Amino acid sequence: MNLRDLKYLLAVSEYKNFSKAAEHCATTQPTLSNQIRKLENYLEVEIFERGTHFVRVTPVGEKIIEAATQVIEHANQIVHIAREARQHASAKLTFGSFPSLGHALPLQYIFHLKQQFKPFKVQHVEEDVDVLIDLLVNQEIDFALLPLPVTHASLTGIKLLDDPLYVVVPSHHAYASCKSLQLSDLNQQALLFLVEDQSHYRQILEHFDANFARQHLDKDDDFKAVSFEALRMMVKHGLGLAVIPGTAINHEDHDVHYIPFALPAIGRSIGVYWHKHHANPTLLQAICTYLQTTMSAENTLF
Repeated sequence: MNLRDLKYLLAVSEYKNFSKAAEHCATTQPTLSNQIRKLENYLEVEIFERGTHFVRVTPVGEKIIEAATQVIEHANQIVHIAREARQHASAKLTFGSFPSLGHALPLQYIFHLKQQFKPFKVQHVEEDVDVLIDLLVNQEIDFALLPLPVTHASLTGIKLLDDPLYVVVPSHHAYASCKSLQLSDLNQQALLFLVEDQSHYRQILEHFDANFARQHLDKDDDFKAVSFEALRMMVKHGLGLAVIPGTAINHEDHDVHYIPFALPAIGRSIGVYWHKHHANPTLLQAICTYLQTTMSAENTLF
């Protein structure tokens, strides 16, 4: 007795016809009939009552069919467990983030993903927003942290957090003791931005004050920063002030102060996005919901 014979039993029970059952099982009718007859001889009971124009399951056959159904279901479960184990053994999760998100948040996500989804190898790439969207559309990465809104028809996602902007000033600056600032307070200040993300900053600041954005972002400054660490060092040494997101704040740096904008706060929202036709959308939804819940509960970003 083997799984193949049990599958033959289930097919005959379903179709009540040996020829149709054989077609369903991709075998010949004589082969299927012979195997079932051998099984009946082995069990020393009649499972099917055969007539010229009918096939009926005997009372004892009903019990055998019920047991065979459970065996096949358990066998399928074993195959599913083994398939998942093989996939997880070689599986990897690749997610992306953009430069002005900073490194603290992606590192936290890597840590949590490795803790919660241990079978997966977690990989991270940092690219500009437009590049990340292309990678998602081409399904070259699994998901990405992106500033809202993302409107590409092929992508779907959820909001993770709100990310307010802060003004970074040196500890000796007149603004260092301020509780909050207005955009107008920066009109006469030299402002520093990340080179890679000027277009991103423009979108944020233009939303609040287009004239301010044009005044400060169109300048060809002598000093350009390529990282938030470099930006903080430039502020520390008096080369200007900076506007950075809360996700990039370094609370251990006491040489600069981070001043929030007065209400209504200026900032952005960060979401996690993936392709609508990802090979494993259930996994992606579980990962993103987990990250959303974990980050909200910890509230350790700012």
